[in-house]
Amino acid sequence: MICSICELHASGDQASGDRAKDGAINRYAIARSEHWLLRHHPDPSPLLGWLLLDARRHLGGPADFTPPEAAAWGPAVQQASQLVRQLTDCDRVYAIAFGEGARHLHLHLIPRFGDDPQTKAWSVADHYRAVEAGERPAADPAQVAALVSRARSLGDDLFEPTSSRVLGRHAAQDPAAMSPSTSLARRNSQRLAADVQRRAALLSSEDLAPSDVDTELDLLIDRLHDLALEQDHRF
Repeated sequence: MICSICELHASGDQASGDRAKDGAINRYAIARSEHWLLRHHPDPSPLLGWLLLDARRHLGGPADFTPPEAAAWGPAVQQASQLVRQLTDCDRVYAIAFGEGARHLHLHLIPRFGDDPQTKAWSVADHYRAVEAGERPAADPAQVAALVSRARSLGDDLFEPTSSRVLGRHAAQDPAAMSPSTSLARRNSQRLAADVQRRAALLSSEDLAPSDVDTELDLLIDRLHDLALEQDHRF
């Protein structure tokens, strides 16, 4: 059975670099990582800022995650939801996934404005169908394109580990000019990022027993706790 989302992703992987020529995925894609692809809903879009977080691998939902995908999912959803809120200044962000139209995980991240009764709770599904049928106006395509452009500029490092994102903000700073607390935080972020990468590789091993997985996670939590204590004791 052909998966429309897999086909969409493949069109981007084989892209020529000409967004107008390469189709929807490159017009609407905002950020990619090893596991996820974040994109705006294609035109006609039910709402400006309605984003979709796709799994890069073909899978039906969280029940099918590998350990690295499971570890990366929560932060990805949080970061993508924060981006929706930053882009639209909405009150809340709905996160909904059915997987019936395409049985490939794609999480709808929907900006919710408290003063809009048409998109309250399950009414958002009626709104979606009404826009699809041409009974309600869709988001302006020009505004969608502008929002996607802005989202790309804001989401360059969207799916990087938090420790790497913190490090990135200090990367251009002269270590000699850093305060002692900033210097220690930088070293700790580097050490923690290395630990995360090493343990993620271990957790993805098919030879690892469930008890070993639990042990590795406990060790990583202990490592994070030790680094936090070191920071507290020094300052």
